Amino acid sequence: MMTRAPLVRLFSRILRRDPDGYVLVTPAEKVSIEVEDTPFLAVDYDVLDGDWVFKTNVGDEVRADAEHPLELRKSDALNQYAPYILVRGGLEARVARAAYYRMVEEADVVEDDLVVTSAGTTFRLPMGLAE
Repeated sequence: MMTRAPLVRLFSRILRRDPDGYVLVTPAEKVSIEVEDTPFLAVDYDVLDGDWVFKTNVGDEVRADAEHPLELRKSDALNQYAPYILVRGGLEARVARAAYYRMVEEADVVEDDLVVTSAGTTFRLPMGLAE
């Protein structure tokens, strides 16, 4: 696991997801890497003019919308349900636990679903699964 933030950001820019898995692509070579769950973590978010903008651990900012969906699904790495958002090029970020708990406080709840509306798209995250 890489922990030096500048190196993590550098490698995040050359990371791709191929049909065979995750690869680092440079002009000289293409190297497969193992990603346990997702390559990125959405560590925070802001609600700007009603849109939810997530911030990743590598400095990406992504607005939840039709092209960047927010969904709840089972994480094999965590062995529980967690929210995810598509960042770019098939690469996703898992929403960090602290950010998710904040979402629960700030988003609407409709029929036991956490409902996030952003950029004209509504995302329903079944809260009963996240327990």
